Amino acid sequence: MKNLSAFLIPVFFILFSTLAISQNDYADLILVNGKIITVDGDASIAQAVAVKDSLILAVGTNAEILAYQGPETDTRNLSGRTVTPGMIDAHLHLMYYGQAENDYVNLRHANTISEVVQALAARVALTPEGEWIIGDGYFKLEDMRMPTKWDLDSVSPNNPIFLNSQGGHYGSANSEALRVAGIDADTPDPVGGIIQKDSVTGEPAGIFWNHPAMDLVRYYIPPLDEDDLAADVIFAQELCLTTGITSYQDVNTRGRKRVMGYYKALDSLKARAFMLYTIEKTNDINTSLNDLFVYKGPWLSLGGDKFLLDGQPPTSYTYEPHPGPSWDLPTWDPDTLEKVVKQIHRA
Repeated sequence: MKNLSAFLIPVFFILFSTLAISQNDYADLILVNGKIITVDGDASIAQAVAVKDSLILAVGTNAEILAYQGPETDTRNLSGRTVTPGMIDAHLHLMYYGQAENDYVNLRHANTISEVVQALAARVALTPEGEWIIGDGYFKLEDMRMPTKWDLDSVSPNNPIFLNSQGGHYGSANSEALRVAGIDADTPDPVGGIIQKDSVTGEPAGIFWNHPAMDLVRYYIPPLDEDDLAADVIFAQELCLTTGITSYQDVNTRGRKRVMGYYKALDSLKARAFMLYTIEKTNDINTSLNDLFVYKGPWLSLGGDKFLLDGQPPTSYTYEPHPGPSWDLPTWDPDTLEKVVKQIHRA
């Protein structure tokens, strides 16, 4: 009886697995004769893989996987090439990247303030007076300084302009943007931010360090429509897919509109999105605790919060001084931060 039982069990499983491969289980794609890195518990490398509905159906030997081959299966010979799991980008601003490409003036290739101004002038020529113009992506300009309001005013006297640096923690505004935001020589620095002012006259130079200062101006920029934000997600995910990124954490989900933008893009997601809600102000805490809830779906999840504790260089919060505008300026009061983190953790 022991020998018979030992014989029947494997035969049963062989029959079961054979019968299970019905027409409904045919793969859309089969890759054979490859090195399939599985990253399973044994770090095994398989010979072939079957894919159905963009998900891995099975891995195994050529013979095992070819059992999933149907009349319409796309079967490809890898000829020894390697297949890796999709990469996970743990820190990405995917929606914002879509915004920068579709909605803003791209300044990533500008090397000088003159080139920044030229790019803005081209957009001003196409923009009705009074409408905001946002530039994005300038970094390490050869002028060795930030664009000032005086640089920007020359091409934009009637359009408010705000520029975000590539890392997003400092920016520039023109005089019209300062006027709209009500910022003048008497405007004090906000907690955690710096409004750079002329050393002689005391008037604002149009340069803002750290989000608390930048948001004094950005508050007046009309928010993008949720449908536009959804389109930005759909656009940006294509770049992820072409580079092998199949899931990511968007750690720049600032405000409810961005959350809703992802929600509206849900049916078009091809890469798994994991949102972290950005906590920068008291109302962000209230939104996180009272208006949002943990959500986990196959393509979209919301399961945490992100705090910004300081700026990027040149306003990093460090133990020793550095030559930037500040080295000892956190964007959160430490006692307040501790209180808020405990509050969110308990929730």
